[in-house]
Amino acid sequence: MRFTRKLVRQQPWWLLVGVLAFFLLSSFTTAAPAQALIRRADEIQPAGASPAGGPSTNSPSAPAAGGAAQAVEASGPARWIAAGKSGIERLGENIARLRTDTEKKVAALRQKLVRAKDATVNAADRTAQFFKSAPARSKDAYFRSKEAIKDFSLKDTMSRLMGRWRTRDRPGETQIDPNFVWTDREIKANLARFKQVPPSFEEEAARRAKMTPRQRAGLRAFQEGVQVTPEMIKEEEEADARRQNHQKLMAEAMGEAEKEHPPSSSVASGGADLAGKAKQTLQEGAGSVENVFDEAMGKLHLRKRSPAPGSASGWTPVSTLRYDGAGYNFVRRVGGPLYIYPVNLPGSGDGPYRWEDLPSSHQAQLKKSVENLKKAQANGWSKAEHHMGVSPTQGSRNGFYRLPGFAKDEIIVKQRGNDFRFEYSQAGLLRSSRKTVPFSELPEHLKLYASNYVARHPDVPWASVLRRLRKRAPAGSSSGWQQIDSLRYPGAGYNIVRSRNKLHFYPVLPGSDRAVVPRTWEELHRAEQDELRASISKIDKAVKNGGRNAEQHIQVSQHFGDRNGLYTTQGRSAHTIAVLKKGGKYKFEHLKPGVMWDSRVRVPFEDLPSHLKTYVKSLVQGAPDLPWASAIGRLRKRAPPNQEPRVVNYPGETIRLMKARDGTYVFHMMPAQTNQAIQVRSWSRLPDDVKAHIRRNMRNVYDVAHSRMSIAEARARQVRVAENYEDFNNVYAHPIRKAETIYIIPDSTHTYVFQRQVNGRLQAPVPYNQLPENLQRYLWSEDSIRSVISSLGGHRFRK
Repeated sequence: MRFTRKLVRQQPWWLLVGVLAFFLLSSFTTAAPAQALIRRADEIQPAGASPAGGPSTNSPSAPAAGGAAQAVEASGPARWIAAGKSGIERLGENIARLRTDTEKKVAALRQKLVRAKDATVNAADRTAQFFKSAPARSKDAYFRSKEAIKDFSLKDTMSRLMGRWRTRDRPGETQIDPNFVWTDREIKANLARFKQVPPSFEEEAARRAKMTPRQRAGLRAFQEGVQVTPEMIKEEEEADARRQNHQKLMAEAMGEAEKEHPPSSSVASGGADLAGKAKQTLQEGAGSVENVFDEAMGKLHLRKRSPAPGSASGWTPVSTLRYDGAGYNFVRRVGGPLYIYPVNLPGSGDGPYRWEDLPSSHQAQLKKSVENLKKAQANGWSKAEHHMGVSPTQGSRNGFYRLPGFAKDEIIVKQRGNDFRFEYSQAGLLRSSRKTVPFSELPEHLKLYASNYVARHPDVPWASVLRRLRKRAPAGSSSGWQQIDSLRYPGAGYNIVRSRNKLHFYPVLPGSDRAVVPRTWEELHRAEQDELRASISKIDKAVKNGGRNAEQHIQVSQHFGDRNGLYTTQGRSAHTIAVLKKGGKYKFEHLKPGVMWDSRVRVPFEDLPSHLKTYVKSLVQGAPDLPWASAIGRLRKRAPPNQEPRVVNYPGETIRLMKARDGTYVFHMMPAQTNQAIQVRSWSRLPDDVKAHIRRNMRNVYDVAHSRMSIAEARARQVRVAENYEDFNNVYAHPIRKAETIYIIPDSTHTYVFQRQVNGRLQAPVPYNQLPENLQRYLWSEDSIRSVISSLGGHRFRK
């Protein structure tokens, strides 16, 4: 019999066997005393006597004496055997009944377990489904609340109130259509009804006379819907001076006339009486006419129609431009990288740009308006098509996303004679309104769109407006400058290059002759790190752990000539510099960064940013015969390279311990230059100074190098052992040729001296040929430093 660990899991058959054995044993133990009593009773009873309950002696004898005697003698045990058999049968029935009950209970328990399991699974499914649908429910609730708020917005409420007020029922009037135009007469009547009488001409003139020229200019700008300009203030000041001079002259003339022809008292009194009577008569007549007119208009209120376009004002629509808004178009050609092209954005150039080159404000707006943009950016734009729309070509609009503030609009061009006006939608506090302005007063993004439209359709009738602005601009305006050249500025920033297991940052400044010295992230100044953080959002993740997984976050160049890892910093992006000329003056139009978007500004050469000045100067020095070279003035000759101090960061050499095939350990001497071969040396071939340092300061390395222990045992002793030739993590710094900083400083003899900074301490400056051999090789291997060394006063240094 095999027993299991838990009682509930035992088989029911062995329980039946045990109960049966128990009852059999109990039956045998009770049957033995019964048989003894039977034998004792047989011995005491005589042979002829019948047992109790048997037949009497007078009864006839049995037919077969032998069989009868045996039946009588066996009557006692038979009863006991019959009783035992009936007990055993009852025991079997009880056992069978117990087994049946047990099986029923087990089946019921199994059903309960199955129902509990199903209930648990259903509850888990319902919980998971509830949490999965939570974002959708939140989104629906948000849109429902948004629609509810929109229904009760101030704009709609005011519109409903104004509509009810306009269409209210008046006694004795006919209800009118709510879409009508108020006339001047009705406006005056409504003002009079509400006791808002407009001031008279004399009162308005007196009020204006008390204002200062600046206040009058502000009132005029408010009435015309424009901003106050210095020209308006100047005009009001001149008008004020003329008015005061006129009043002075009139006062002098009236004084002289009164002196020569003094009026008599009778004439003066008669004239005053006549003037008073005439004024009273006019007032009474005007009052009667107004009362009659108001009474008539109060009984009759007609529906008015808006005048036909151009009929009243004289402006006739000649063209309609459909403005699709401004934003960026995400374009990826087959098998190529993702580029971003600006569309109708003022001052953004033609592109293409990468995400890091966009203004931070535009990046924030696109992240808010474009769904799943962060998911598309997370994988380096490699699977952007799975999360957002991407255009296959620049002409497609599948990947076009509009920036807030540049909504769709219809620009209606109107003409009256040879003059043109442009009508567009202007956003207001409660609602937008249509505004008609000349081309020069259009917003910058609409100007750009109209200019691009004329470039594609030069035969439109209003194209002459742009030509007149370019050719006959008034003096002192921003137009009137003729473009004579276009300069393509490639942008300034840093080229991030993978070098062994580190990232090196190469500064990129077009037009500069300074040495390009790579630096690691830790060697950059704090301001340079902040500048890179502002341009590259994931730079901190890329430089983490020495930049081992940088390719998962940013693009990295494999060498300095590779431009995949080139990132421009903010305010120094690639764009086009336009050279403008007006008379004998020159200006440079460049891209200026702004808060919301970048704009193009025109400044003289002296006001250009320093990085653009350097680039423009380099172009003039390379081509002195440029037509606008005189705009820079007399350039000083470029100072020789030895006049500019330089800083070189020497990365130092490293040592790598690796196990050879024969079981011994060898040392890999890795130079500072990545293009040089690695030297493999045994312990006996190491330099003496390196041996002494390892024996004295690196005892574990010394013991491992002289043994044949396994790599696991060596690492258990805290010794770095490389696994293969591509392992640059398990290395040691060279004990003698450590990383340091070298300052190349010009001295009084116009030659260079080299000052080393080791462990934070500056050493005495020395000539190039007195530097250690490893430093000379490193400096000579750099092309820019080699040219510096070669140009030091005609001196040539050995390699």
